[in-house]
Amino acid sequence: MSSVNLTGKPNIVSDAEQAKLSRTADTRRARENSPAVPANNHGASGGDVISVSDEAATIGRLAERAAQLPEIRQEKVDRLREQIRAGAYRPTAQEIADAIIKSEQG
Repeated sequence: MSSVNLTGKPNIVSDAEQAKLSRTADTRRARENSPAVPANNHGASGGDVISVSDEAATIGRLAERAAQLPEIRQEKVDRLREQIRAGAYRPTAQEIADAIIKSEQG
């Protein structure tokens, strides 16, 4: 995908690269917003204790899993390729417009 930045110079970033950058940023934000857990918990001996909510722990696990996802969801690509070959893939004008708007919003 090629776009123009605020300086008027073209940005040349593929959709795959943009998706990877977006996932990396999402993962970084999730980690930054999750409370840290100390490596050595001295709770009974008077040290500081940080407790992580179940929700924060789940978010952390999901962020780690998202960072490990492949850049391309091959099963989805294969399914769409087959639909196109069979002539069964017929998106409506509204679906195309929605996809364009979604991709532009980032």
